[in-house]
Amino acid sequence: MDEQRMQAYVALIEQLLRCANGEESAILQQHADLVDAGLLAVMQQYADWLEQQRNSNAGWLRQFAQRLATALGGSSAQTAGSPEDAAQFLREVLQLVIDSQSDAQQVYPFLAQHQDQLNETLLQTLPQVAAALLASNPEQQQFVAAILFYFGNLINQFPLGQRWINMELGIAAYRQALTVMTQQAMPVDWAGTMMNLAIIYSNRIRGDRAENIEQAIGAYEQALTVMTQQAMPVDWAQTMNNLAAAYSVRIRGDRAENIEQAIGACQQALTVRTQQAMPVGWARTMDNLATAYSVRIRGDRAENIEQAIGAYQQALTVRTQQAMPVDWAGTMDNLASAYSVRIRGDRAENIKQAIEAYQASLTVFDPDLLPNYCRGTSRRLSDLYAEQKRWAEAIPIYQKALQAAEILYQSATLLDGKAAELAETADLPRRAAYALARSGDLQAAALTLEQGRARGLSETLDRDRSNLSQMQQTNPELFTQYQEIAQQLRNMETQQRERMTSEERHSLTPEAFRTEALQLRQTLTETIEQIRRVEGYADFLAQPDFNDIQRAVRPDVPLVYLVPTPAGSLALIITQDGIADLGLDDLTETGLGEILTAWFNAYNQSRTDRQSWYTAIEQGTRQLWQPLMSPLIDHLKQHQFQQATLIPTGYLSLLPLHAAWTEDATRPNGKRYALDEIHFTYAPNAQSINAAKDIAQRTKADSILAIDNPLQDLPSSSREVTAAVASFPQPQVLKHQEAAIKSVLAALPHCNILHLSCHGTANLLEPLNSGLDMSDGLLTLRTLLDLKLSEQGGIRLAILSACETGLAGIDNADEAISLPTGLLQAGVAGVIASLWAVSDLSTMLLLSKFYELWRTENQKPPEALRQAQIWLRDSTEAEIAPLLGMRTRNPTNRQFSHPYHWAAFSYTGV
Repeated sequence: MDEQRMQAYVALIEQLLRCANGEESAILQQHADLVDAGLLAVMQQYADWLEQQRNSNAGWLRQFAQRLATALGGSSAQTAGSPEDAAQFLREVLQLVIDSQSDAQQVYPFLAQHQDQLNETLLQTLPQVAAALLASNPEQQQFVAAILFYFGNLINQFPLGQRWINMELGIAAYRQALTVMTQQAMPVDWAGTMMNLAIIYSNRIRGDRAENIEQAIGAYEQALTVMTQQAMPVDWAQTMNNLAAAYSVRIRGDRAENIEQAIGACQQALTVRTQQAMPVGWARTMDNLATAYSVRIRGDRAENIEQAIGAYQQALTVRTQQAMPVDWAGTMDNLASAYSVRIRGDRAENIKQAIEAYQASLTVFDPDLLPNYCRGTSRRLSDLYAEQKRWAEAIPIYQKALQAAEILYQSATLLDGKAAELAETADLPRRAAYALARSGDLQAAALTLEQGRARGLSETLDRDRSNLSQMQQTNPELFTQYQEIAQQLRNMETQQRERMTSEERHSLTPEAFRTEALQLRQTLTETIEQIRRVEGYADFLAQPDFNDIQRAVRPDVPLVYLVPTPAGSLALIITQDGIADLGLDDLTETGLGEILTAWFNAYNQSRTDRQSWYTAIEQGTRQLWQPLMSPLIDHLKQHQFQQATLIPTGYLSLLPLHAAWTEDATRPNGKRYALDEIHFTYAPNAQSINAAKDIAQRTKADSILAIDNPLQDLPSSSREVTAAVASFPQPQVLKHQEAAIKSVLAALPHCNILHLSCHGTANLLEPLNSGLDMSDGLLTLRTLLDLKLSEQGGIRLAILSACETGLAGIDNADEAISLPTGLLQAGVAGVIASLWAVSDLSTMLLLSKFYELWRTENQKPPEALRQAQIWLRDSTEAEIAPLLGMRTRNPTNRQFSHPYHWAAFSYTGV
């Protein structure tokens, strides 16, 4: 393919990426002379490049290329078929490669017509067919090997079908070619094949990422035994550059040594890739070298950053804004990052240089066209503004970052993709909200937090519980259409969660599944647009506004967002009358991180060192008083509030804020706790409160399902369950082996109170695998998320009397993926859960007292829990021993006063 036509293809692709939705056909008609198989090939290469840059346009471009190929080549009735069919198809393709002299413009239309043949069967058949062809033509083995090599090139770059299959077919073809193209017999061809094989391994989708990088490094290094600097300087330099890139991302081995290898390889490549002879290659290697220097561990840190800045600046002499705008902007972004951490020189001047370079990058990184670049650069620039407290300048850049993040989130079709996008910018809404609050726009700050908090929960609640009764009467067909699509999406999400918790979670999702998900999402979008045209539904499934937040506020119960950031923390207090902010700048993310590190280090050792865990609880909760809970309590009391609902964001959700304390000699234990001053409950976000209120209002607390000790190893469980069910006329109890997963799930829709006395476990890295131990296995969060209890009326309250039932995943804490959140999504109004491994005995006493206060003394469930905690904490042995049928040894001893016994439990919901 000549360079001029290649440039024309690229220009056309970039025009398609920039155009408005629906203008693609007109643009293609204007450039009909370029619409051919060659365009498809370049689209694949361009999509690969976009994918490497984590640009969401890659997926759109692949889909568009697939539709274009179908239009060009039609479709075939031939199906995947048997191994014999696959073998015949492969022979036809190889013959076409021979006849066309490896011309992609002739091969690709044929492959496009037979995409269904590019599958696992063909992959399994290829080695057998190749071996047979090589064996049947001893005199032409080199010719056959060359055809396999060319097929490997073509299939690896083929733009349609499943990307991972094409890559695996390329690997298989190269491997077969290498049985003939040995280093001894055909050294140059062998080295070229090894080079291509390494490139595929560097980008491989299937298999372990660390192993693929090792395979790539090994293949590059082998290729270099032939591609020497003396014999093949250009190829040697390219291979050295690729090898450096692989070392830069290497997972195995010593990180410092890997970076040194990358730097060395770049430096060697530059002996050939000079600015005069190969300016584009030289600039690319200089950029790689600078990036390696910027993360270098060995040597003087200040000198490494200077080296990085110098290399970026040199790269920019070739990567100019006019000639290579995207590459120029990428290097400018890298240069800005280096300036922002520069040690030498004047700090203010370095920050000024960084800001100017980031601003320059954003002239190219448009949020619609290059959202991934825009998100990252905007985020870094706005953080620099925030560091200098330049809030007015930070806000529009944060908003641009949020805009780009939203585009990337909406472009993700599957749950794992959406989760990845949210994790990528987990703290961005918090930082933006802090800047907005500092500039005085409190409503925008609250709305930014709400829209970024527990987003998956909010979207599911909106989709599954929207009130469409009016439309059901006026437009029943549209109502039915929406219900059917929503159900199909729920089914698909169930399959996705199963995959995300299986051994297949690290492999690529099948293309057919992705295509189906994309089609469903598109159909849902179209249906939502139709519904919004119906009178009264203009805002159907729109993101929440401030009115939605205020609707969650109950009389005399403000809603409090707690927001930690690097610059300090913030409380936004929403009441029915308005909104107020409270600066908490003594608590920074760094300080919070130190508390959590000590907290979880002690917790991880608690089985062997219980005393250190007790100490960590006391110290951690003490550290939360002065910078956080004390000023918040003072504010609430000044405004006559006795209760508040907390929405703790970030890692604050992992701590028992209600147990923060200060010294107070007037108290029984010399300590005054937050829950003594204000009654605190918790919620993932405002939307969940609105949903919970609806269920609580229509659900009576008149029937209970209790799970009693499924593993038969909790001595106090029977007594706890007896206390739980005592006031219910017809309780259902599943005891010991009766508490199997299927039995529990079958009984759930027939109760409106759920009490689980069992073991629990939190998986902080894979929260969907958190769960409760039943007699035959773990009842996981993944399973609970599939429940639709609200369709049967819902459950008023779930009491999770087990360990770690309130802990959320830590990869993206603001998604609040936990058992309480899962139950709220399923249709539970309120959840009592624990933050750590709790004591069987003290938990029994706490919850027995809770039921007494709730069911006998008619306190509301949240207040009953609070009062039960205070009672357990302050009761003496003289008061508790008779309840246990034990003798009193030390009448004045408060044996359960330590927060370990009572503070783990909190109330989520209403």
